[in-house]
Amino acid sequence: MVALAPLDFVRALILSLLGDAYKKNNSPQSAIKDFLASVAIMAGVFLVLAVCKAGPRATFETLTHPMFYEVAALPVLVMLLDCVLGILTFRGDRMRQAERLLAVSEDLAEWMMFSTFKMPILLGALIGLVAFGKQDGWDWVQGFPDVDGRFMRQFGLFYLAWYFCIKALCAAYVHTAHFAQTGTGLLQARWVQWIFAIGSKQEEKTTASRRSVEQRSVDVSRPAPKSVLAFQEKVIREAQARRDAATHDGSR
Repeated sequence: MVALAPLDFVRALILSLLGDAYKKNNSPQSAIKDFLASVAIMAGVFLVLAVCKAGPRATFETLTHPMFYEVAALPVLVMLLDCVLGILTFRGDRMRQAERLLAVSEDLAEWMMFSTFKMPILLGALIGLVAFGKQDGWDWVQGFPDVDGRFMRQFGLFYLAWYFCIKALCAAYVHTAHFAQTGTGLLQARWVQWIFAIGSKQEEKTTASRRSVEQRSVDVSRPAPKSVLAFQEKVIREAQARRDAATHDGSR
């Protein structure tokens, strides 16, 4: 999880930038340019932060190490190629696709943060309680397996499988009819957001995030209220001008 968390965080950012590119551009060429420019800006920001935190020498040594290209650079390059090919071959509704990508990126970011930082603390506390109870002779924990190296390996593999299953469900959910009606991601349900907010003071942030998702669910093809009112006023003024002109011609 420690190794996967940075890559999943970068993937969520890339999907968010890809969704913005679909949303703001009408042609594939302009979308690709906008997307790659956003990725370049993001990479520059990460580079500046790395230099400020670790120093120029340590950053240069990390970027030139072969392990960096195997672990980080190559997966990110594959992600970028997949996004570019997706833009070139996409023939559907670009606004709907942008809505899907933004929802997936938000779900992946929240699931990564929760499963990396909050859930391991809770599960570790439960496992520690069971191990302590077995040593102390508690009756209700005797039915649980022994907490040893074999159990921890199996539990770690099960946790990774659960983590990837939720990621796959988040990516598949945006192609369902329910998402097409609501426009909200799988993990944006109220009870899921309540679980994510346990143990932290981010209820206001969670509410704001849910409101932004609900705002995205509005049909983007529908004109804004201000534009509708302006159009109606324009039609009324044109009709009044025609009536005034007809009255003036009749008076002659």
